[in-house]
Amino acid sequence: MERIKQRLNKQNTLDHVLERKVDDQELELADDSDAFSKTSSELDVDITLRLKLSTSNNSIDERQILADATKFDDIDKSEDNEDTENPLNGQTVFEIISTDTVKDRHSNYVVYRILLTKSSVVDQNPVIIERRFSDFEQLHCDLNTQFKHYMEQVVFPKKRLFGNFTPRTIAKRSRAFEQFLTHLYSIDEIRFSQVFLEFFYLTDLKEAYNLMLDVEYEQSITKFQKVLLIQEKMLGYLNVLIGETLCALVSCCKTVEDYTLALKYGKQALKCYTSHEDNRFYLPLIQTCIHLCWKVGEDKEKLEEKLQQHKRDSGDIPTLLSVVHSAVLL
Repeated sequence: MERIKQRLNKQNTLDHVLERKVDDQELELADDSDAFSKTSSELDVDITLRLKLSTSNNSIDERQILADATKFDDIDKSEDNEDTENPLNGQTVFEIISTDTVKDRHSNYVVYRILLTKSSVVDQNPVIIERRFSDFEQLHCDLNTQFKHYMEQVVFPKKRLFGNFTPRTIAKRSRAFEQFLTHLYSIDEIRFSQVFLEFFYLTDLKEAYNLMLDVEYEQSITKFQKVLLIQEKMLGYLNVLIGETLCALVSCCKTVEDYTLALKYGKQALKCYTSHEDNRFYLPLIQTCIHLCWKVGEDKEKLEEKLQQHKRDSGDIPTLLSVVHSAVLL
Protein backbone atom coordinates (compact mmCIF):
# COMPACT_ATOMS: atom_id res chain seq x y z
CA MET A 1 0.00 0.00 0.00
CA GLU A 2 2.85 2.36 0.86
CA ARG A 3 4.46 1.71 -2.52
CA ILE A 4 1.20 2.48 -4.28
CA LYS A 5 0.94 5.79 -2.41
CA GLN A 6 4.51 6.66 -3.35
CA ARG A 7 3.78 5.95 -7.02
CA LEU A 8 0.64 8.09 -6.91
CA ASN A 9 2.55 10.94 -5.28
CA LYS A 10 5.27 10.71 -7.96
CA GLN A 11 2.65 10.70 -10.71
CA ASN A 12 0.89 13.74 -9.24
CA THR A 13 4.21 15.55 -8.95
CA LEU A 14 5.04 14.71 -12.59
CA ASP A 15 1.63 15.88 -13.78
CA HIS A 16 2.08 19.13 -11.90
CA VAL A 17 5.48 19.72 -13.47
CA LEU A 18 4.15 19.02 -16.97
CA GLU A 19 1.20 21.34 -16.44
CA ARG A 20 3.52 24.08 -15.23
CA LYS A 21 5.73 23.66 -18.32
CA VAL A 22 2.73 23.98 -20.60
CA ASP A 23 1.58 27.08 -18.71
CA ASP A 24 5.06 28.59 -18.98
CA GLN A 25 5.13 27.91 -22.73
CA GLU A 26 1.72 29.46 -23.23
CA LEU A 27 2.78 32.48 -21.21
CA GLU A 28 5.93 32.86 -23.27
CA LEU A 29 4.00 32.66 -26.53
CA ALA A 30 1.37 35.06 -25.28
CA ASP A 31 4.10 37.52 -24.39
CA ASP A 32 5.47 37.49 -27.94
CA SER A 33 3.26 40.41 -28.99
CA ASP A 34 3.13 41.86 -32.50
CA ALA A 35 3.38 45.56 -33.29
CA PHE A 36 1.00 45.12 -36.21
CA SER A 37 -2.62 45.54 -35.29
CA LYS A 38 -4.81 46.59 -32.41
CA THR A 39 -6.67 43.27 -32.60
CA SER A 40 -5.68 39.61 -32.95
CA SER A 41 -8.08 38.91 -35.81
CA GLU A 42 -5.39 39.31 -38.48
CA LEU A 43 -3.21 36.69 -36.78
CA ASP A 44 -6.16 34.30 -36.73
CA VAL A 45 -6.64 34.83 -40.46
CA ASP A 46 -2.95 34.22 -41.09
CA ILE A 47 -2.91 31.00 -39.09
CA THR A 48 -6.05 29.76 -40.87
CA LEU A 49 -4.53 30.40 -44.28
CA ARG A 50 -1.35 28.56 -43.38
CA LEU A 51 -3.34 25.58 -42.13
CA LYS A 52 -5.30 25.50 -45.39
CA LEU A 53 -2.10 25.53 -47.40
CA SER A 54 -0.38 22.86 -45.31
CA THR A 55 -3.36 20.47 -45.54
CA SER A 56 -4.15 21.08 -49.19
CA ASN A 57 -2.22 17.96 -50.26
CA ASN A 58 -4.99 15.84 -48.77
CA SER A 59 -7.96 18.07 -49.59
CA ILE A 60 -7.63 18.70 -53.34
CA ASP A 61 -10.48 17.07 -55.27
CA GLU A 62 -10.83 15.75 -58.82
CA ARG A 63 -12.86 18.76 -59.98
CA GLN A 64 -10.02 21.11 -59.05
CA ILE A 65 -7.47 18.93 -60.87
CA LEU A 66 -9.72 18.81 -63.94
CA ALA A 67 -10.23 22.59 -63.85
CA ASP A 68 -6.48 23.11 -63.77
CA ALA A 69 -5.81 20.62 -66.55
CA THR A 70 -8.44 22.19 -68.84
CA LYS A 71 -7.59 25.78 -68.01
CA PHE A 72 -6.93 26.60 -71.66
CA ASP A 73 -9.70 24.52 -73.26
CA ASP A 74 -11.74 25.70 -76.26
CA ILE A 75 -13.66 28.91 -75.66
CA ASP A 76 -17.04 27.27 -76.34
CA LYS A 77 -16.44 25.01 -73.32
CA SER A 78 -15.35 27.90 -71.15
CA GLU A 79 -18.81 29.46 -71.10
CA ASP A 80 -20.04 26.60 -68.91
CA ASN A 81 -17.27 26.98 -66.36
CA GLU A 82 -18.02 29.20 -63.40
CA ASP A 83 -15.14 31.26 -62.06
CA THR A 84 -15.91 29.90 -58.60
CA GLU A 85 -14.84 26.43 -59.73
CA ASN A 86 -11.43 27.52 -60.91
CA PRO A 87 -8.48 26.43 -58.74
CA LEU A 88 -7.03 29.93 -58.97
CA ASN A 89 -9.82 31.12 -56.70
CA GLY A 90 -9.48 31.02 -52.94
CA GLN A 91 -7.34 33.09 -50.65
CA THR A 92 -3.84 34.23 -51.51
CA VAL A 93 -1.22 33.44 -48.90
CA PHE A 94 1.66 35.86 -48.32
CA GLU A 95 4.77 34.37 -46.74
CA ILE A 96 8.18 35.99 -46.34
CA ILE A 97 10.52 33.09 -46.96
CA SER A 98 13.88 34.87 -46.70
CA THR A 99 15.57 38.23 -46.29
CA ASP A 100 18.85 39.85 -47.34
CA THR A 101 20.59 42.79 -45.75
CA VAL A 102 22.11 44.88 -48.54
CA LYS A 103 24.93 47.30 -47.87
CA ASP A 104 25.91 50.00 -50.33
CA ARG A 105 27.74 53.32 -50.17
CA HIS A 106 24.79 55.42 -49.12
CA SER A 107 22.63 53.21 -46.92
CA ASN A 108 21.81 49.73 -45.71
CA TYR A 109 18.44 48.11 -46.30
CA VAL A 110 16.66 44.78 -45.98
CA VAL A 111 15.14 42.96 -48.95
CA TYR A 112 12.12 40.80 -48.08
CA ARG A 113 11.29 37.89 -50.42
CA ILE A 114 7.53 37.33 -50.45
CA LEU A 115 6.11 34.01 -51.66
CA LEU A 116 2.59 34.25 -53.14
CA THR A 117 0.52 31.08 -53.28
CA LYS A 118 -3.15 30.15 -53.50
CA SER A 119 -4.60 28.36 -50.48
CA SER A 120 -7.32 26.49 -52.37
CA VAL A 121 -4.99 23.99 -54.05
CA VAL A 122 -1.41 22.76 -54.07
CA ASP A 123 -0.15 25.73 -56.02
CA GLN A 124 1.95 24.57 -58.97
CA ASN A 125 2.90 28.14 -59.91
CA PRO A 126 4.05 30.02 -56.80
CA VAL A 127 5.69 33.36 -57.45
CA ILE A 128 8.25 35.36 -55.48
CA ILE A 129 8.58 39.12 -55.36
CA GLU A 130 11.16 41.22 -53.53
CA ARG A 131 10.30 44.37 -51.60
CA ARG A 132 12.13 46.72 -49.23
CA PHE A 133 10.88 48.31 -46.04
CA SER A 134 10.46 51.57 -47.94
CA ASP A 135 8.12 49.81 -50.41
CA PHE A 136 5.89 48.62 -47.58
CA GLU A 137 6.07 52.07 -46.01
CA GLN A 138 5.01 53.76 -49.27
CA LEU A 139 2.13 51.29 -49.67
CA HIS A 140 0.93 52.04 -46.14
CA CYS A 141 1.17 55.79 -46.75
CA ASP A 142 -0.75 55.64 -50.06
CA LEU A 143 -3.47 53.41 -48.64
CA ASN A 144 -3.79 55.60 -45.57
CA THR A 145 -4.46 58.56 -47.87
CA GLN A 146 -7.00 56.70 -50.00
CA PHE A 147 -8.62 54.39 -47.42
CA LYS A 148 -8.18 56.18 -44.11
CA HIS A 149 -11.24 54.53 -42.53
CA TYR A 150 -9.91 51.00 -43.10
CA MET A 151 -6.32 51.85 -42.23
CA GLU A 152 -7.21 53.19 -38.78
CA GLN A 153 -7.08 49.64 -37.43
CA VAL A 154 -3.60 48.95 -38.79
CA VAL A 155 -0.45 49.85 -36.91
CA PHE A 156 2.52 49.84 -39.26
CA PRO A 157 5.91 48.71 -37.84
CA LYS A 158 8.06 51.83 -37.58
CA LYS A 159 11.77 52.23 -38.11
CA ARG A 160 13.89 52.23 -35.00
CA LEU A 161 16.84 54.42 -34.09
CA PHE A 162 18.95 51.33 -33.43
CA GLY A 163 18.69 47.61 -34.16
CA ASN A 164 16.90 47.76 -37.50
CA PHE A 165 19.14 45.03 -38.91
CA THR A 166 19.18 42.55 -36.04
CA PRO A 167 17.79 39.06 -36.80
CA ARG A 168 15.10 39.51 -34.13
CA THR A 169 13.86 42.81 -35.59
CA ILE A 170 13.88 41.46 -39.15
CA ALA A 171 12.00 38.31 -38.08
CA LYS A 172 9.33 40.31 -36.23
CA ARG A 173 8.93 42.68 -39.17
CA SER A 174 8.63 39.74 -41.56
CA ARG A 175 5.78 38.35 -39.52
CA ALA A 176 4.15 41.78 -39.27
CA PHE A 177 4.40 42.33 -43.03
CA GLU A 178 2.79 38.94 -43.72
CA GLN A 179 -0.15 39.87 -41.52
CA PHE A 180 -0.22 43.38 -42.99
CA LEU A 181 -0.69 42.03 -46.53
CA THR A 182 -3.18 39.37 -45.40
CA HIS A 183 -5.28 41.99 -43.65
CA LEU A 184 -5.28 44.33 -46.66
CA TYR A 185 -6.13 41.47 -49.03
CA SER A 186 -9.20 40.64 -46.93
CA ILE A 187 -10.73 44.09 -47.64
CA ASP A 188 -12.21 44.07 -51.16
CA GLU A 189 -11.99 47.84 -51.62
CA ILE A 190 -8.25 47.70 -50.94
CA ARG A 191 -7.56 44.35 -52.58
CA PHE A 192 -8.76 45.54 -56.01
CA SER A 193 -7.40 49.07 -55.68
CA GLN A 194 -4.74 50.23 -58.09
CA VAL A 195 -2.40 51.19 -55.24
CA PHE A 196 -2.45 47.71 -53.71
CA LEU A 197 -2.11 45.86 -57.02
CA GLU A 198 0.74 48.08 -58.20
CA PHE A 199 2.71 47.17 -55.09
CA PHE A 200 2.90 43.59 -56.42
CA TYR A 201 3.49 43.89 -60.16
CA LEU A 202 3.80 47.47 -61.41
CA THR A 203 7.60 47.39 -61.72
CA ASP A 204 7.59 44.11 -63.66
CA LEU A 205 4.72 45.28 -65.86
CA LYS A 206 6.50 48.50 -66.82
CA GLU A 207 9.66 46.59 -67.62
CA ALA A 208 7.73 44.06 -69.73
CA TYR A 209 6.10 46.80 -71.82
CA ASN A 210 9.40 48.66 -72.23
CA LEU A 211 11.04 45.46 -73.50
CA MET A 212 8.16 44.95 -75.92
CA LEU A 213 8.45 48.53 -77.23
CA ASP A 214 12.19 47.95 -77.64
CA VAL A 215 11.38 44.87 -79.76
CA GLU A 216 12.92 42.57 -77.14
CA TYR A 217 10.01 40.15 -77.43
CA GLU A 218 11.61 37.05 -75.90
CA GLN A 219 12.57 38.93 -72.74
CA SER A 220 9.22 40.68 -72.56
CA ILE A 221 7.40 37.33 -72.70
CA THR A 222 9.27 36.18 -69.59
CA LYS A 223 8.34 39.38 -67.75
CA PHE A 224 4.70 39.27 -68.82
CA GLN A 225 4.48 35.65 -67.68
CA LYS A 226 5.63 36.63 -64.20
CA VAL A 227 3.10 39.51 -64.12
CA LEU A 228 0.38 37.09 -65.20
CA LEU A 229 1.16 34.73 -62.31
CA ILE A 230 0.97 37.60 -59.82
CA GLN A 231 -2.25 38.96 -61.31
CA GLU A 232 -3.88 35.54 -61.13
CA LYS A 233 -2.94 35.34 -57.45
CA MET A 234 -4.38 38.77 -56.75
CA LEU A 235 -7.37 38.99 -59.10
CA GLY A 236 -8.50 35.42 -59.67
CA TYR A 237 -8.88 34.13 -63.22
CA LEU A 238 -11.29 36.20 -65.32
CA ASN A 239 -10.44 39.89 -65.19
CA VAL A 240 -9.96 42.58 -67.84
CA LEU A 241 -6.61 43.59 -66.33
CA ILE A 242 -5.43 40.02 -66.79
CA GLY A 243 -6.91 40.17 -70.28
CA GLU A 244 -4.64 43.08 -71.20
CA THR A 245 -1.55 41.20 -70.01
CA LEU A 246 -2.66 38.13 -71.97
CA CYS A 247 -3.17 40.24 -75.10
CA ALA A 248 0.38 41.52 -74.75
CA LEU A 249 1.58 37.92 -74.42
CA VAL A 250 -0.43 36.89 -77.49
CA SER A 251 1.13 39.69 -79.52
CA CYS A 252 4.68 38.91 -78.40
CA CYS A 253 4.36 35.14 -78.88
CA LYS A 254 2.81 35.63 -82.33
CA THR A 255 5.64 37.97 -83.32
CA VAL A 256 8.28 35.36 -82.41
CA GLU A 257 6.16 32.75 -84.25
CA ASP A 258 5.29 30.66 -81.21
CA TYR A 259 1.76 30.23 -82.49
CA THR A 260 0.72 27.42 -80.15
CA LEU A 261 1.59 29.40 -77.04
CA ALA A 262 0.04 32.54 -78.52
CA LEU A 263 -3.24 30.71 -79.14
CA LYS A 264 -3.25 29.27 -75.62
CA TYR A 265 -2.98 32.76 -74.15
CA GLY A 266 -5.49 34.05 -76.69
CA LYS A 267 -8.15 31.56 -75.59
CA GLN A 268 -7.65 32.52 -71.97
CA ALA A 269 -7.84 36.20 -72.88
CA LEU A 270 -11.17 35.71 -74.67
CA LYS A 271 -12.61 34.34 -71.42
CA CYS A 272 -11.67 37.58 -69.70
CA TYR A 273 -13.78 39.56 -72.19
CA THR A 274 -16.89 37.37 -72.11
CA SER A 275 -18.83 40.13 -70.36
CA HIS A 276 -16.81 42.96 -71.92
CA GLU A 277 -17.31 42.55 -75.67
CA ASP A 278 -17.25 46.32 -76.14
CA ASN A 279 -13.65 46.42 -74.90
CA ARG A 280 -11.21 47.72 -77.53
CA PHE A 281 -9.07 44.56 -77.21
CA TYR A 282 -11.92 42.16 -77.96
CA LEU A 283 -12.30 42.27 -81.76
CA PRO A 284 -8.55 42.51 -82.50
CA LEU A 285 -8.11 39.54 -80.13
CA ILE A 286 -10.73 37.45 -81.98
CA GLN A 287 -9.18 38.35 -85.32
CA THR A 288 -5.73 37.33 -84.05
CA CYS A 289 -7.03 34.04 -82.61
CA ILE A 290 -8.62 33.20 -85.98
CA HIS A 291 -5.25 33.70 -87.67
CA LEU A 292 -3.53 31.58 -84.98
CA CYS A 293 -6.09 28.78 -85.38
CA TRP A 294 -5.31 28.76 -89.10
CA LYS A 295 -1.57 28.62 -88.33
CA VAL A 296 -1.81 25.62 -85.99
CA GLY A 297 -4.59 23.84 -87.88
CA GLU A 298 -7.43 24.28 -85.36
CA ASP A 299 -11.09 24.86 -86.19
CA LYS A 300 -11.84 28.59 -86.39
CA GLU A 301 -15.50 28.52 -87.49
CA LYS A 302 -17.02 29.65 -84.16
CA LEU A 303 -14.51 32.47 -83.83
CA GLU A 304 -15.31 33.65 -87.35
CA GLU A 305 -19.02 33.65 -86.50
CA LYS A 306 -18.32 35.76 -83.41
CA LEU A 307 -16.26 38.18 -85.47
CA GLN A 308 -18.95 38.57 -88.13
CA GLN A 309 -21.57 39.32 -85.47
CA HIS A 310 -19.61 42.38 -84.34
CA LYS A 311 -17.73 43.40 -87.44
CA ARG A 312 -20.67 44.96 -89.31
CA ASP A 313 -20.72 48.04 -87.09
CA SER A 314 -17.04 48.21 -86.22
CA GLY A 315 -15.39 49.06 -89.53
CA ASP A 316 -11.73 48.20 -89.96
CA ILE A 317 -10.23 46.26 -87.07
CA PRO A 318 -6.71 47.27 -85.96
CA THR A 319 -4.08 44.66 -85.22
CA LEU A 320 -3.85 43.43 -81.66
CA LEU A 321 -0.22 44.54 -81.39
CA SER A 322 -1.14 48.11 -82.35
CA VAL A 323 -3.90 48.17 -79.72
CA VAL A 324 -1.47 46.90 -77.08
CA HIS A 325 1.05 49.57 -78.09
CA SER A 326 -1.53 52.34 -77.98
CA ALA A 327 -2.69 51.25 -74.52
CA VAL A 328 0.88 51.55 -73.26
CA LEU A 329 1.49 54.95 -74.79
CA LEU A 330 -1.74 56.55 -73.55
